[in-house]
Amino acid sequence: MIVPVVIALAVLAIILYRYFVRKNEGETGMELDSKLVRELQKKFELELNKREIEITENWRNELETIYKKRYENLNSLLNDMKNLMERMTNRVKILTRIVREGA
Repeated sequence: MIVPVVIALAVLAIILYRYFVRKNEGETGMELDSKLVRELQKKFELELNKREIEITENWRNELETIYKKRYENLNSLLNDMKNLMERMTNRVKILTRIVREGA
């Protein structure tokens, strides 16, 4: 799930590079006009929101699977809930490590 965010960042970098190259062909300054900055921020935030929706839907589907399952006893339900929480914790740890390595 982190790959689409990386792709979005790469596209943003390409857009900025092309803008700077085009702008600097006849100018010495490397300033972005505010309209472009707002446009890029809007696109980036939109992409992040889309990814957040995908992630939330994924975890909701996992929880819904547990909810719909017929359990013979409470311990089975608790075990499935514990497994889901462990998977979520592991995912957070992986993402945290990726963010640290990228920073």
